[in-house]
Amino acid sequence: MVAVFLFRDGAPADAGGWALTVLGIALAAAPGVVLFVLAAALASLAALPARVRATPGQARDRAAELRAMSEAIRAARGTRVTRLPFLLWRLTRVAGGARELLGPHAGALPLVSVPFLLLSAAAVPATLVLVAVALVLLLLLAF
Repeated sequence: MVAVFLFRDGAPADAGGWALTVLGIALAAAPGVVLFVLAAALASLAALPARVRATPGQARDRAAELRAMSEAIRAARGTRVTRLPFLLWRLTRVAGGARELLGPHAGALPLVSVPFLLLSAAAVPATLVLVAVALVLLLLLAF
């Protein structure tokens, strides 16, 4: 609603007008973005216990896959060299999967940041103010 109000008379003519319009839209969107990141962090925190419980089984699966690839690389040394790039590709995929295995808590990290928590606490009343502002702007646009 804020963007519609800012563009009610058309696009700004000069660079200063565009800067103010972009700043106004960014300020109106900021509380929603912060609350979205907070919700994602809380969802990640809720999923953390299940991921931690699944970590030993996933680590065993990765270790078995690495053992199988190591044996395949040893077997490929003396035979076909054409299989080696495929095996190296699989190795990079397993290594990429290890990053996910070793970092199950990364999504919840914003929750230990005091500035982020303060910003989240400020975003709640700011969202309520934005709802009231949007209603007033809607009335102004209607008349």
